[in-house]
Amino acid sequence: MSGIRAISSVHSWSFPKRSELLIYDKSSVRHLEPFIDTSRATVFDTSLYSINVWAMLRGIRYGRPCMQTYLYGYIALVKPKVIVTLIDNSLPFYFINHRFPKATTIAIQNGRRDNFGRKPNTGFLDLLQIDHGWGKPTISHYCMFGEAEISLLRKYIRANFIATGNLQNNSYPQKPLTPRARPKISFVSSHPNLSHDLSTTALSHDTYMHTGNRTISFFEYYRIERDVAKVVGQYCAENNLDFHIVGKRPETTPQEHAFYAEALGEIPFTFHPCSSEGASYPRLLDSDVVVTVDSTIAYELFGRGKRVAFISVRGEAIGHSSIDFCRFASPLSTPDTGNNWTNTFDPMVIKSKLEFVRSSSQSEWEDATKSIAPQLVCFDEDNTRIRSLFTSLGLAR
Repeated sequence: MSGIRAISSVHSWSFPKRSELLIYDKSSVRHLEPFIDTSRATVFDTSLYSINVWAMLRGIRYGRPCMQTYLYGYIALVKPKVIVTLIDNSLPFYFINHRFPKATTIAIQNGRRDNFGRKPNTGFLDLLQIDHGWGKPTISHYCMFGEAEISLLRKYIRANFIATGNLQNNSYPQKPLTPRARPKISFVSSHPNLSHDLSTTALSHDTYMHTGNRTISFFEYYRIERDVAKVVGQYCAENNLDFHIVGKRPETTPQEHAFYAEALGEIPFTFHPCSSEGASYPRLLDSDVVVTVDSTIAYELFGRGKRVAFISVRGEAIGHSSIDFCRFASPLSTPDTGNNWTNTFDPMVIKSKLEFVRSSSQSEWEDATKSIAPQLVCFDEDNTRIRSLFTSLGLAR
């Protein structure tokens, strides 16, 4: 039935609109609208919910039917000069220039790159190292968070790398914090989307991820966030601080609030579901201290000078403390413990990190973080570098 539905829509039997701009995946469109006129673009749907028959037939010229050859067929019909994506961990994008070397391809990083995969040996770095028969992964421009991850992916991808930071983070101007009687400490949740089954919890022992051949359950991956949140809550209660948990999911995932409420018990906290995309930014920017295990948004705020404590203990919790990408500041090489981070779960150590982040002077904070933070995620207020790139290609609004 799904195959019939995929070719039964009007889109399936219409020739794709020719356009100088092709946006790779519809999820990228809303993020690009502030910078380019997306109404002029054609959009390639990576979900394959609706397959274009003409693109599928054209793709046969390039080999056996698969996502890669279907993409080639679609591009051959659209004939774009520029192809842009924000799903920068989608492997087929990196082989477009193998068949269409004159097209300008641009990937814009949308999350920190780890090596977890939904199936064994399918992490992003795993896939980049496999010979897929399409040549070396190559794109024209790769706009990445910072120099640290550029140094990592330069080993696997041929591109003009540009450190641009994160589009959403860059869109919020720097503003001074409003003084308050009780400092606000905000923990960033990474809870999974479980709205499809309200009986499921993040403490399930069902398979969630893989690293290499190792299977990781929801419980192994997420339990540590409850443990860390509890320590942070205790620290806040002991020091008369206002404790907040900034959720990752909307109210349609009520399990997220329950996940923390059960662990915190009588410890007071305020929970904020993520009511809309980007809603977490103003909440966290208005916090005196942000605490995380490994949230991307926390690294973004750290790059702009926000006081962030990193309790980077997920690798230890799943029994793989040696996994590089679970450690603080990966892929940079840093000690297990620093002024505002730790890679091991020890409540006393965690509280000492929180104390430094909260109580250090501004000069002490800057001295402790200035050599690391900008390398991880640079802050380019108002996205001047992305705008400059689009202007050079004749795409800017």
